[in-house]
Amino acid sequence: MKIEWRFRNRGNNNDDLKLGEQEIPQSSWEEERVFLGGDDFFEALITRLQSAAKMIDLETYIYKNDGIGKKITQELIAASKRGVKVRLLLDGIGTPLWQTSIVPEFTQSSVQVRVHRPIYFFKLLSKYLNITNTSLIFGITSALNVRNHRKVCVIDNDTAFVGSMNIAEEHLHEFAPNLAWRDTGVLVKGEEVKFLTFAFGHAWYKSNLDHTSTQFLNQELNQKLNQEEDEIPRQHLPAASAIHLNYTRILRKKFNQEFFGRIASATKRVWLTTPYFVPNLPLLKALKTASFRGVDVKILVPSKSDIKFVRWLSMVYYRKLINQDIKIYEYQLRVLHAKTYLIDDFVYVGSKNLNHRSFLHDFEVDIVLFQESSRKKIEAQFGEDLKNSKQVDHDFLKKQSWTIGILGRILFYIRHWI
Repeated sequence: MKIEWRFRNRGNNNDDLKLGEQEIPQSSWEEERVFLGGDDFFEALITRLQSAAKMIDLETYIYKNDGIGKKITQELIAASKRGVKVRLLLDGIGTPLWQTSIVPEFTQSSVQVRVHRPIYFFKLLSKYLNITNTSLIFGITSALNVRNHRKVCVIDNDTAFVGSMNIAEEHLHEFAPNLAWRDTGVLVKGEEVKFLTFAFGHAWYKSNLDHTSTQFLNQELNQKLNQEEDEIPRQHLPAASAIHLNYTRILRKKFNQEFFGRIASATKRVWLTTPYFVPNLPLLKALKTASFRGVDVKILVPSKSDIKFVRWLSMVYYRKLINQDIKIYEYQLRVLHAKTYLIDDFVYVGSKNLNHRSFLHDFEVDIVLFQESSRKKIEAQFGEDLKNSKQVDHDFLKKQSWTIGILGRILFYIRHWI
């Protein structure tokens, strides 16, 4: 079985590369910190939660009732007792046991909890068995596929913790000595944090914990949420914002164009760290464009992944990429979960993966960093990670199991869902 994918010029595909010539946003954060591991990240987060005075909005894909999860739960409840307005937004697939393991912890508090597109398996099944409307079947599939993958905590509407760390103890050496995931998060403070509050509000009013059916199967609930959504404060992101969001079609198009264009117009380097590498055609084209002009293009991915089959699919792309002088490295020490993108001197840190899910389906967020110290910290960590990695070359690929090659080619046909 031979997989064919090419860099094609189709119609307006070049539109995906247009925004790369935009200038880097000139605003800067009042405060900006980079965390290269979960221990420091969660220590700083807990400290800020303890000093919250007005509001806390926490959204996360995974929230485990483990060591760090219990600590965060305690701080959220304590803040609510001080009169702080606390809202917690979970994802129905990322946190599948929310009904039994998370929500009961908050029932005796004033913490508000909602779930983004929860999965009620039995009700969903019973509804599905009676469905004759194909558009409704499509609606169910689409709704299940769009997840809230953001990991954001906004405190007092001016401070935000953002990155790729879920509320889970595998990120901390305290709970997983020598096995803690390599991950990155940031703290930023400034006026633009309000846009994260608006994004949270959009997802919050689209979610509902108390109803016994999913949103897409209940017209009355959908109308109610649309009315609530009308009350959300509206303010458009500025053209050159330090926050990149994709929760509407317009924002998603801009989110993708900005990133692909930035890569295509790079002049020095494109250093990408991602745990899940399943590139779409615009990204492949942007990488090829940069490499063709002599830009140093390096992609760092994990050898040990928490989702093993993603690596099998990633390897389908390796050979043609290295033939384009694009260097690929597999990190060896432990699970690599960081999502950092250094393009010339432009730095993104966030929740976005380099896969179809992030570009097409999921809610994501990236933060732009401005301080030279932040950039140097990301640079240094990238270099350190490369020391603990193996470069992918043709000899490396020849040594891979033929079964992995077959599995990767099978997965290629469902890549848009991965």
